[in-house]
Amino acid sequence: MMSLTGRLCCITMTLIVVITALFPVVGAAASTEFVPRPPGDFYLNRDDPHFNVYYDSTMVSDIGSVVISADAAYDAVAAFFGPYDYRVNIILASDHDQYVSIITLNLPDSRNIPEDEDSSNWGYGEQGTIVIEMPDRIENITDALKHELTHIVMRTRLINNGYALPEWFSEGMAIYVSGGLSNDSMAMLEGAARNDRLLTISQMEDALKHPIDPVLGDKDLSMARAQSGMLIKYIVEKYGRESVKQILQNFAANSDLDKAFLSQIGCTPDEINAGMMANLKAELAARDRQETAQRVYGYVAGQDGEPIEGQTILFTSMSNGSASFGKVYRAVTDKFGYYDVNLTYGSFTVHVEGLSGYQPFDSNITLAKNEVRLYNITLGMEKLVSHDFSASNNAAGDGIIYALLAVLNLASILLIAIVFWRVRK
Repeated sequence: MMSLTGRLCCITMTLIVVITALFPVVGAAASTEFVPRPPGDFYLNRDDPHFNVYYDSTMVSDIGSVVISADAAYDAVAAFFGPYDYRVNIILASDHDQYVSIITLNLPDSRNIPEDEDSSNWGYGEQGTIVIEMPDRIENITDALKHELTHIVMRTRLINNGYALPEWFSEGMAIYVSGGLSNDSMAMLEGAARNDRLLTISQMEDALKHPIDPVLGDKDLSMARAQSGMLIKYIVEKYGRESVKQILQNFAANSDLDKAFLSQIGCTPDEINAGMMANLKAELAARDRQETAQRVYGYVAGQDGEPIEGQTILFTSMSNGSASFGKVYRAVTDKFGYYDVNLTYGSFTVHVEGLSGYQPFDSNITLAKNEVRLYNITLGMEKLVSHDFSASNNAAGDGIIYALLAVLNLASILLIAIVFWRVRK
C-alpha cells in the first residue's frame, strides 16, 4: 500500500502533466486566426528591410515596383505610428484567380471574393501578412499597401484585443493613413450631408460588419467607409495625431473605445461624429454661398428725407455657379424707414418697387465674406405726379390768358367796325 507521501507525489506529478499538457492547447487557441501562406512554389525575396515578398517566379519576373511601393508604404505608416522592427509578409498574386486561391487555401469557410477586391491583410507583428495583386491590376498599389499595413500595425499595438477594435475606427484609420478620400467619396459624403443622410456611429459599424447584407447594400458600405475616413481626419485635425495614438493605447488597456475617447479628449465617438457632421454642413453652406453671415442694413427715404414705411427691398443673388443663384432675399422697412437683412456673399441686384408715388429703384451690390454694409436708398418722385401737380397750378393762369385773348378779340372787332363806319361816311 502506497504511503501518504507517495500518494502526494503521484498527485503532484499528475497535476504537472495535466497543466503542461494544456500549454499547447492555449497556444493553438491563440493562433487560430487564419493567416494565408504562400504556395510552396513561390519564391521568397528578403532584400527589402521591412518585408518578405513572396511571388510566383514563373509568372512574375520583376517585383521592383512592388518593393518600391512597399517601402513608400512603410515610410508613410511609420511617419504616423512610429517605426517598427518586425517584418511583414507580402504575398504577390499574378492575377485575381491566384489571389482568390491564396486566400481560400486551407480556409474552411471560404467566402465569395468579389472581382474588384485586390488586397487584404491578416495578423500582426511577424505574422502580419498582406495578400495583394500585381500593380498592373491595382489603381494605386502604394495606397493599397499603406491601407493594409495600417491594419497590421494597429493590431500589433493591440495584441490582446486587436480584432476587438470597432470596424469604423479601424477602417477609418486605414483610409486616413493611406492618403484620405477620393474625389468620388468626397462628392458622395457632401451629397449625403446636404440631404441629411450622413451615418451615425452604429450605422457605420453595422454597414462595415455586414458588407454583404442585402438590406444595407453596397451603397451604405461605401458611405460607411468614406465617412469613417472623414471622421478620423476630423479627429486628427481637431485633437492631433498623438491623441489618436493615445486613444489606441487606452483601448488596449480596457477594450472600451468610448472610455478611451472620454479619457483622452472628453467626448464620445458619437459626440465627435455629430460635431464632424455639423462642421461639414457649415463648410458646404459657405461653399455653396448659402451661409447668410453677411448683413446689409439702412434706411429708405424720399428725396425730401422723409422715411418710407412698409417699403419692400429685394436682393437677388447673381453669383453664377452658386447654389444660391437666383435666390431672393427680402426686407421690409419699419415706420422709421429702417430695414435689416442677412445675405450670402457675392453679387446681388437690388430692386425697390416704389410705393405711394415714388419711382422704382434698381441697382447692384457685391458683398465680401462676413461683410456688414450700411446701404441707404433714396427714392425719387413719380413724374406723373409732378406733371399733375404742375397742371393744377397752371389752370388759373390759362383762364386769365383766355380772358385776355377774348378782350383783345373784342377790341379788334370794335376797331374794325369803327374803321368800316368812317369809310362809309
